[in-house]
Amino acid sequence: GTTEAAVRLGGSAVNRFRPDVSPDGTRIAVMSTGSTYGTEVRIFDAATGEPIGGAIPGATSPRWSPDGQWLAMAGSYGGALRVV
Repeated sequence: GTTEAAVRLGGSAVNRFRPDVSPDGTRIAVMSTGSTYGTEVRIFDAATGEPIGGAIPGATSPRWSPDGQWLAMAGSYGGALRVV
């Protein structure tokens, strides 16, 4: 069966949206607003809700690779669109 649980994500952000859970279910990547760059992507521990590492400023639309080893994002820095 499927198990569902809610976890409160730590850190500070105005809004969080577009969550993507890693394939193994241990990490959650989310886009948030409220940073100097407008948007950022953060990664959280799915069990504790604590941030893992720092924010990725200017990044949007996080998506895990099928094996969970990579996180794809789009980003805009200085008006130029980059794929990270």
